Amino acid sequence: MTLELRNKRKLKKPGFVRADANKGKKFGSKWTKPRGLQNKLRLNKKGNPRSPSPGYGSPKLAKGLTRDGLKLVRVSKVDDLSGINTKNEAVLLVKGIGAKRKIEILERVKSSGVRVFNVKDVNSCLEKLKKSFDERKKAKKKKIEAKKAAEKKAADKKKSKDKEIEVKEEKKPEPKKVEKKGAKK
Repeated sequence: MTLELRNKRKLKKPGFVRADANKGKKFGSKWTKPRGLQNKLRLNKKGNPRSPSPGYGSPKLAKGLTRDGLKLVRVSKVDDLSGINTKNEAVLLVKGIGAKRKIEILERVKSSGVRVFNVKDVNSCLEKLKKSFDERKKAKKKKIEAKKAAEKKAADKKKSKDKEIEVKEEKKPEPKKVEKKGAKK
């Protein structure tokens, strides 16, 4: 009922255009409140576009609902899925979730049958995430192995330099002591 009422009101609602939107590209058509002292739109003069007002709003019961009438529940971890009602609630994945956690959440959603609002196809999204996650994991392993190999190579190089220095020191003849004539002992 409330959704139908909201849809009827939205049909009647005009597209709110800012003042002087017809005067060029620099203004654009996005609504901004007119603040000029003699602005005709602010003064609600005849022949000017309508301004937003509380009468154009949706009914209180319909606010925050999707077009299908579902309430959005923000989910950032798997535990948030426990109290969701599948009949009148939908999941909205939070933006800052990492791939690992997103995979866990989507798998749980897939098994429970909850609708995800900001993911079109859960199966294809899961496949993409798993694939990219595995690729990054392999790349990270390669990077760590390369770093270990470089460290080992540097350590071997340092050891060989130390050995060369020791060998040179052993081979160096001791300097001869030159005694001066007439020097008393």
